Amino acid sequence: MNAITSLLSGLIPIAIIFAGCDKVTMPYEPLQGGGTSTEEVVRKVLLEDCTGHRCNNCPDAAAQAQLLQSIHGENLVVVAVHCITGFAAPQAPIGDGVLDSDHRAVPEGATIEDHFDITFLPAGLVNRILTTTFYSSAKGIGEQR
Repeated sequence: MNAITSLLSGLIPIAIIFAGCDKVTMPYEPLQGGGTSTEEVVRKVLLEDCTGHRCNNCPDAAAQAQLLQSIHGENLVVVAVHCITGFAAPQAPIGDGVLDSDHRAVPEGATIEDHFDITFLPAGLVNRILTTTFYSSAKGIGEQR
């Protein structure tokens, strides 16, 4: 009797363990393609032209950014960001149609100015990294092509 009790006390937990196991199907759909694509990954670059509508050198920097975009096409995204409050504010006399635009209303420009400690214009951010020699390096790159 003791042998049967010992055998049952050993087999019952094993039977419960195996009975508790169940095959679980994947809770997600398998990926289609699975990385077998032969297409090349194209990296795009973001160029943020930090500018001000009262900045004397900013039009030249914007022209260089446009030149770079014409060279690199869709691989370069150029965005002009008005920052540095003094260069974004309208200039008196208001109403004459010259420098009347108020670009201080864009909070993103002030946020970028503060975060990257931009104290001069023109300045540039390449993939959100401050490039302090934006104008001269952009001009050099444009001339090399």
